[in-house]
Amino acid sequence: PIHYVFVTRRRRPRTRRSSRVATFQLHMKLTAARTRSDLRRAAVKLSNLLLKFFCVWVWVTPLFLASQPHVDKSRFTCFDEVRVNHSANIPGHNSSKRNLKLVIEVSHGLGNRLRAYSTAKALAQQSDRELILVWAKDVHLQAAFHDLFFDDEITWQDHSFLDCAKQSPEYVVYDYLTDPKDWRERKPVDDTIEKHIYVRTAYSVKGVTAYQLTDMSSALRSLKPQAIVQNFMSRMEEQLWKQMKLKVPNLVGVHLRMQADLGKDVPGVFELSKTDPRHASARMQAVAETRRMCHYTHFAKVLRARALKSNVLDEVFFVSSDCSEARFGLESEFPGRIFAPQLAEHEGCVGPSVRSTQCVQLALGEMMLLSKTSAFVYSVESSFSEVVVKLGRFETPSVSGCTSK
Repeated sequence: PIHYVFVTRRRRPRTRRSSRVATFQLHMKLTAARTRSDLRRAAVKLSNLLLKFFCVWVWVTPLFLASQPHVDKSRFTCFDEVRVNHSANIPGHNSSKRNLKLVIEVSHGLGNRLRAYSTAKALAQQSDRELILVWAKDVHLQAAFHDLFFDDEITWQDHSFLDCAKQSPEYVVYDYLTDPKDWRERKPVDDTIEKHIYVRTAYSVKGVTAYQLTDMSSALRSLKPQAIVQNFMSRMEEQLWKQMKLKVPNLVGVHLRMQADLGKDVPGVFELSKTDPRHASARMQAVAETRRMCHYTHFAKVLRARALKSNVLDEVFFVSSDCSEARFGLESEFPGRIFAPQLAEHEGCVGPSVRSTQCVQLALGEMMLLSKTSAFVYSVESSFSEVVVKLGRFETPSVSGCTSK
């Protein structure tokens, strides 16, 4: 007979270490089970919460929409849509009988914008149109319109709706920034057309209908500077009295636009895309180059010639300039006869901050004070100087301080 022998391996006795491992493994299994259970409960709670939110949204949304004023979209124009979104501005102050609008989107620096606004307002009045001002902040000027002027009598917006106007059959668009040209070649605005007109520009607005220079002056003088600008002006006048015991009408105004480095004049302009109409275009750089003709040494010659002609050798000059070199240069040429406002806030107007809100407010204050001087010596190719000439009521004709070469 065959005998089968079964050999069994003797079970190894469990040690303390293996017991701990088994206990840990059991603990991990239980923990994983509890975690899965907690996740399931959290998912159920979240789904219930989302369901409740959805139900509330479905119930509340119709009530909210029903409470809003009804707007007939079929009668929308571009500006009507903007007005609904920005209802804080008060329309109707300059409404016209023709019920046609002239929208002026101003661009670039303070002088450019005020010049464009004044000419557009003059054209709107003569052509019987309602004027709408679009004043958007950009790299050239970082101050909103209400940072500079009271806006209770002006209808204005803080962002462009040029694209909307281009797509609307109710608007005719003149975009002088996309295709900048000399004013002699610039197509005039046909204000006789029975449509709304949208103009984007940094230059004077010329229309088919003529207007007078006095209309531009009236438009500029009707602007009311904000309280902070008036405060800056008062402090500058106090500084003048303390230093020289004189008042602004006793001085000759001088605006010296000498900064030919466009990168310093408008920080960030070279970083703009070339497709942006506000970038440093060739035309803009050419204008900046002309400022080399307005060096302070040229102004010094003009001021000396003026003194000899008028036989007043102790005239005091109110100097506003875009760089400290010009101010220091004139102070060395005319010791004790140069007043250049220097408030504490002026110290922050250097480098990247030169186009900030506060610096623009200071510049506006100087512009307003220059217009109150007895005579004015200006810089060519400067819209700032142009605005001062239009604002002022000078006793003698204004003259250029720049050389023609």
